Amino acid sequence: MEEQQKPKEEPVIESEPQSDPQLYLDLVGVMSHKVRTTLTAIVGYTEIILDGMLGEINAMQEPALRQVLKSSRETLDAINNILSSTKMETLKVEVLKGSRVLGEALAEFERDVIIRALQKTGFNQTKAASLLGTTRRILHYRMDKLKITEDSLTAEKGGEERRGGSK
Repeated sequence: MEEQQKPKEEPVIESEPQSDPQLYLDLVGVMSHKVRTTLTAIVGYTEIILDGMLGEINAMQEPALRQVLKSSRETLDAINNILSSTKMETLKVEVLKGSRVLGEALAEFERDVIIRALQKTGFNQTKAASLLGTTRRILHYRMDKLKITEDSLTAEKGGEERRGGSK
């Protein structure tokens, strides 16, 4: 008698990972942060070279360095957007798991959005308020409530955001 061969089982490809979504978010956050740190250094050193602090640059080098600076800043903005999205997703997961209170998550999200707007506008509160679709008075009130000051941002980030962030 001939033995019947069992059909080969095809691997099941699932559209959603079964692992903890927090693990994925953590990985994206760590990788984005590492890329962001490198890009911040590239921006900083390129600015130093363009400022002539390491010696004279010639006419052919300057446009190339300006392109490096432009591309690095654009990529840095994209990475910052990824980090913001990852942080939002992390906050959502934490609230839904019950490990964080919704009010705390919303305050942290609001703080991050205000800080990014301030960094994007060189800490100009009027421009930041306009960018956020609010008034300077309300922005100032929210900054006081969330304890956001230019000094606190510099202390938190060691000046990294203000030096290498988007302008």
